[in-house]
Amino acid sequence: MMTPIATIKFLVCLLLIGCSINSNEKPALTVYVSADEQIAREVFAVFTEKTGIEIEWVGDTESSKTTALVQRLIREKENPVADVFWSSEILGTIQLAKEGGICFIKHKCLSFLVKTA
Repeated sequence: MMTPIATIKFLVCLLLIGCSINSNEKPALTVYVSADEQIAREVFAVFTEKTGIEIEWVGDTESSKTTALVQRLIREKENPVADVFWSSEILGTIQLAKEGGICFIKHKCLSFLVKTA
């Protein structure tokens, strides 16, 4: 599991890599979250405080867990809404990868996430 600081670095890197922001709009990231709500809120508050970028987040419900967000990402794969998917479980992420619902970004900015032997 990523630490809150690593998560913030990750979100900042994603912003720098792929998000285009209209100068007339307040910068924001759309994040689909299936992680613990309390932890997510804490991380997003620090991220917004440090970057000035608001987080528009979509969470899951206790009854649907991650499944509803996974299905939503699959439906949206041709026209994505989320900038980031933060999942607390691996099976939905594997399903998304198999069905083309997510893409993996390789960029030197994200190298801190890769453990070297």
